[in-house]
Amino acid sequence: MVGHSLGGFIVRIFAHDYASEVAGVVLVDSMNPKQVTESLSNKLALFSSMEAALARVGVGRLIVKLPALASSIPPGEEAYYPLFIRPQSFKTTANEYKGLPDSAAQAAAVKSFGDLPLIVLTAKLTDNPGWPEWQSELLQLSSNSQHLFAENSGHVIQSDEPEAAIDAILKMVELVR
Repeated sequence: MVGHSLGGFIVRIFAHDYASEVAGVVLVDSMNPKQVTESLSNKLALFSSMEAALARVGVGRLIVKLPALASSIPPGEEAYYPLFIRPQSFKTTANEYKGLPDSAAQAAAVKSFGDLPLIVLTAKLTDNPGWPEWQSELLQLSSNSQHLFAENSGHVIQSDEPEAAIDAILKMVELVR
């Protein structure tokens, strides 16, 4: 299983609840439950709600330009850009942010994968205080863990440095064979 960012919470819970169905886990710059606070969740949800309101009247297309989203849009798929700035997209994001504290609490309840193979892939180009420590703490989920780094990437490793994400996944495949 592979989880990026908030998806790391989902993978963490799934790997615990369905351990017999999971051969290994790769966390790609995954969130750590310790970083989620009610205040952060509320701020992010409010911001996304404001974006949704602006998008409803077309302001989103003026404010959010393609280069700002370039790291999240695969090359050649620029035609999908309008989907990123629809009111529904911003509303969905706001709802995810509102649910962050509950998601973090569920993920935090998972303390161990036992010896399930785990690879934590961390972006090196981050200015988020505490991020390196939170990433290192994820290694404690398994007695069989490795820490890899995407040297030339920000948070969206799969877009910034896809080779690093692919290499981590292939390394996991080799480990579990």
